[in-house]
Amino acid sequence: MLSLSEELESVSSELHAIDIQIQELTERQQELLQRKSVLTKKIKQCLEGPAAEASGDCDVSPAAWNKEDFPWSGKVKDVLQNVFKLEKFRPLQLETVNVTMARKDIFLVMPTGGGKSLCYQLPALCSDGFTLVICPLISLMEDQLMVLKQLEISATMLNAASSKWGMDTPQCMHRWRSEDNLQESLPPSAMWILPEDRTQVVKFGSRLLCLLSHLARRQKRKHGATLLILFKILILKTFNGEHVKWVHAEMVNKNSQLKLIYVTPEKIAKSKMFMSRLEKAYEAGRLAGVAVDEVHCCSQWGHDFRPDYKALGILKRQFPNTSLIGLTATATNHVLKDAQKILCVEKCLTFTASFNRPNLYYEVRQKPSSAEDFTEDIVKLINGRYKGQSGIIYCFSQKDSEQITISLQKLGIHAGTYHANMEPEDKTKVHTQWSANELQVVVATVAFGMGIDKPDVRFVIHHSMSKSMENYYQESGRAGIPQSTGRDDARADCILYYGFGDIFRISSMVVMENVGQQKLYEMVSYCQNISKCRRVLIAQHFDEVWNAEACNKMCDNCCKDVLFEKKNVTQHCRDLIKILKQAEGLNEKLTPLKLIDAWMGKGAAKFRVAGVVAPLLPREDLEKIIAHALLQQYLKEDYSFTAYATISYLKVGPRANLLSNEAHAVTLQVKRSTQSSVRAASSEACQLEEVDSKGEEKSSGNFQKSKNRLQPPGSKNAGAKKRKLDDV
Repeated sequence: MLSLSEELESVSSELHAIDIQIQELTERQQELLQRKSVLTKKIKQCLEGPAAEASGDCDVSPAAWNKEDFPWSGKVKDVLQNVFKLEKFRPLQLETVNVTMARKDIFLVMPTGGGKSLCYQLPALCSDGFTLVICPLISLMEDQLMVLKQLEISATMLNAASSKWGMDTPQCMHRWRSEDNLQESLPPSAMWILPEDRTQVVKFGSRLLCLLSHLARRQKRKHGATLLILFKILILKTFNGEHVKWVHAEMVNKNSQLKLIYVTPEKIAKSKMFMSRLEKAYEAGRLAGVAVDEVHCCSQWGHDFRPDYKALGILKRQFPNTSLIGLTATATNHVLKDAQKILCVEKCLTFTASFNRPNLYYEVRQKPSSAEDFTEDIVKLINGRYKGQSGIIYCFSQKDSEQITISLQKLGIHAGTYHANMEPEDKTKVHTQWSANELQVVVATVAFGMGIDKPDVRFVIHHSMSKSMENYYQESGRAGIPQSTGRDDARADCILYYGFGDIFRISSMVVMENVGQQKLYEMVSYCQNISKCRRVLIAQHFDEVWNAEACNKMCDNCCKDVLFEKKNVTQHCRDLIKILKQAEGLNEKLTPLKLIDAWMGKGAAKFRVAGVVAPLLPREDLEKIIAHALLQQYLKEDYSFTAYATISYLKVGPRANLLSNEAHAVTLQVKRSTQSSVRAASSEACQLEEVDSKGEEKSSGNFQKSKNRLQPPGSKNAGAKKRKLDDV
């Protein structure tokens, strides 16, 4: 009876494993069918493009719009050369401008630095009225306005706070100390209103400041400070009220020179007064067009979903005769279709530029275990390879950005912090100083960079990996932005520091997002891969086809002089499952740190499993095995929510039953460098692959001998540092 029960359990387990395999094959089939559909569509467009154009259906392919014989072509060329000071268009710019001038709706997918902003700014100057531009970030709008002001183009900005304060400027008032700096201390938005209005504000404020200063000297310090605060609020309300009134008046003024109004999506969603003004402008024929920047934010499947973007569909419903252009650097076909549906432009044209930026060099590095080592690594790069050159360091958290900035400043690097919780005027100051090369490095969160048009950024370094491939592609793309002169672009480096602990740190932050974990794991897979061309990996993510030879050795994987061999690590995966099952039997949970410790025979004795021998591998390799097991669902994350944090634990995954099948094998791809280097020796285990083969060895084998556990020369207590992993 016992033997029958055991056999039944074995059969059930095998059936469960087969069900999982069937499900995986079905999912893969759907992926391939979708990919086949995309490729078939592209081939059809290539073959039928000329025929479609001849038949009159000329608004399908970009080639049909690559002309300069439209009624508006002369004016477009004149504005391009005399206002924007550009000699020629970049790829897809002319086509998109022509579509917009023809008052047709269009979605444009173009890499960061490709010149998306020109595609709505130039038509705005060639049309009567103004163009409404929806942007997700104040920093993006400020950057655009800074450039437009230099070109003497009339533009302004409003955001959700405008109905109350006008701009996000109350915080900047603490800088107003005396009459002498009152003019300079006006909020950044002051530059976008009429000079006489600013003069009136300053004149009024100066008189009031003199009065309050006199009262402050006669009162106690506490009362004086209170009076000064009241002054700040009063002067701010005066300025902002005048600014909003001026913008609203210009929107319906037929003689207005205002060409671009930048707003946040929250302004559309929450300001009835602004929507009322838009209606009047539309009825008066003053609303020339609508541009939705970072349009991927509309879709809940996008990497930067913003709920207020979903309200933007009202624009096309209320103003149907106004053309709409949606712009993004990062969106899959699924996200684009969803965004088009939300914005009520499902039949719009879609132009997609190649994802490839040939001047960018992509590299993934193992993240040092300590903050000191990371800072030392960065300083060597900045003072060496990038001496005197401009760059960005992206961090996942605001705390990280502040700490790294302080560390760099102590070592003589001109660095500034930028994140969402900074005072608006402080963010503007950092942005302006960096743009003027007064700061060499901006250490920032994702809040910095969208719309940045600085052509001399020679490096973008990621302190931690991004939370998605879309985020990483966009952030890294801020390096080496093409010159406006059309010259060949100089090389710029995109260096990503990948650390095992960051997986779970980021996962605990994105767990509540709809597809947060899925997108994070796609990013982890990119980092774990050390054999395939980085551009091929990026292209696959964005539904493009790419030949690795075209990379021209502009990524770390294509530059490697290495050979690969597969080593069986199935037993390692089985050992991990045994440890987790024992912990589960004890009603305990294991963090990634505790799992590695138990695997290495350390930590609490109750987690050690008889028969599980500590592997003779560097901790770095153990981390990569666990990361692969997680990606392939042999393991899974489980979360515990406390009042102060979200903690990630590891548990047995849905595919763990496959490991009970003797025919199932998991292999580890090991690189063998032809050039001796300590870095290569300490991190040979890289790309994991999974196979089902009866011919594979079942034992894991010692694929890295003890000689591979070398430490960097001169490092003290290197072994201890190597074992360190932040408990997440």
